[in-house]
Amino acid sequence: MDEGGLATTPVGFLSSLLNTIGIPVFVIGVRDNGYEIEFVNAFYENAFGIDAAELNGRRLEEVLSPQQAEAVARNYRRCIEGGDVERYDEEIVLPSGFFFARTVLTPLRHGGRVVRLIGTTLDLTDRRRLELELATARDRAEVANTAKSSFMANMSHELRTPLNAVIGFSEMLGSELFGPLGNEKYKSYVDDIRFAGRHLLAVVNDILDLARIESGSTEMVEEDCPVGDLIDEAIRLTSERSEAGGESVDRGRCPSDITVFADRRMLRQALVNLIANARKYMKPGGRILAGAELLDDGRIAFFVTDTGRGIAAHDLPTALAPFGRIDHAYDGQTQGAGLGLPITRALIEVHGGNIYVNSQPGIGTTVFLVLPAGRVQAPEGRRPAPSVEGLKAFFTIDGVNLPAEALHMDDAQLDQLPVGAVLLDESGRVLKYNDTESGFSEMRPERVIGRSFFREVAPCTFTDAFHGRFREVSQGRSVSELFSYVFTLRRTWKVLIEMRPGAEAGTVWLFIRWV
Repeated sequence: MDEGGLATTPVGFLSSLLNTIGIPVFVIGVRDNGYEIEFVNAFYENAFGIDAAELNGRRLEEVLSPQQAEAVARNYRRCIEGGDVERYDEEIVLPSGFFFARTVLTPLRHGGRVVRLIGTTLDLTDRRRLELELATARDRAEVANTAKSSFMANMSHELRTPLNAVIGFSEMLGSELFGPLGNEKYKSYVDDIRFAGRHLLAVVNDILDLARIESGSTEMVEEDCPVGDLIDEAIRLTSERSEAGGESVDRGRCPSDITVFADRRMLRQALVNLIANARKYMKPGGRILAGAELLDDGRIAFFVTDTGRGIAAHDLPTALAPFGRIDHAYDGQTQGAGLGLPITRALIEVHGGNIYVNSQPGIGTTVFLVLPAGRVQAPEGRRPAPSVEGLKAFFTIDGVNLPAEALHMDDAQLDQLPVGAVLLDESGRVLKYNDTESGFSEMRPERVIGRSFFREVAPCTFTDAFHGRFREVSQGRSVSELFSYVFTLRRTWKVLIEMRPGAEAGTVWLFIRWV
């Protein structure tokens, strides 16, 4: 039926058709003296809790309040004057209640003029209420967070003054400036007071740093910072304590001619925090390595890797949260307030960067601080040449290559890896899909296993750059493919991929690092 037919067909004949449409539909007759409700279908009745008999054949003013009738009439006039489909949101007050609705209105012409309007209206009341509740909750959370940050900052300032006095007087007593204390036990107690005071002051300073960052009151003093100098300064600041604990802190790979435009103090503090954190979970004689790698997209990744106890994948969110501690998994003796990693994360995010963690219980931990390419500078504007080693580092903990180790792991061990692990057969069908990859992709293993990875799970990978490399490994022409790729699932993701042959002929492992 064309527009002219809809405009002139009696409503009685239209009702059987309109009642089969599964959304609320209404028909308005355009009269010389206003607008008449000619028809509302059964779905409209159900959606808005009204009786069509109470509306059909009545004028707007007879159903709605004068103010609302005028508001609705304005929308109708705009549709008629524009001569085209009109879409708008409106608030409707009916005898059955208040509704927030989205309406689509179409003008129907006959004899050169609009004689009818046919519209659909969707009830968005619950959605609107939820949006308002979420907005209110967000506002309350922001207010609470601001209050919390302000409280922590004020309390920290209040605590620092007496703590400095306690530390100062304990140092004076320890040095016996005004004469001997008279008893060796007193000197031991003074040392305990000084140690406890310094520890508490360090915690207060951490809280103050975090409060400043969260409140947005941190002022950045940015300058060109040689990458090698930042690494050396962080190692030097922690070297005395490292030697006391028996661990060595060594300088790893680092581009010698690269600078980053950043706040030197913040970036150095972030690296110091990582080294100090590595020492907390290090056994005597352990090894800590600090360095930097240039990635293939021009970003730079600072890294601190250790041979400590490692962190299970399910504990990483706790480790990165303020005051998060996972000592229960170890001996419960590690000191600290659980602020090292959260402060480091905040310091990097202020620079527009990100923090990534590789960790495996019993092997160790590698933390990457990645700064955007826009902060990386080379001499005379020369673009620095990336190395594939920069990509390999994202799959390595203290020289232990995770993909190589994973080839011999059972399913439970695979689920603990900090990187995604997917096993495909020669046709691309998914055989294994670890929990880490499931957490990133938000696709449960039971929904993925048995399906085609390239056609059903991630169609964006059916390209020469990805599927072509898969064929090379599957057919035995390559033993390893390492490259970066962009996944387009619900959003765009930059990932690093390492492909390796599986134990069975034709099978291929995909190890995926989401960066």
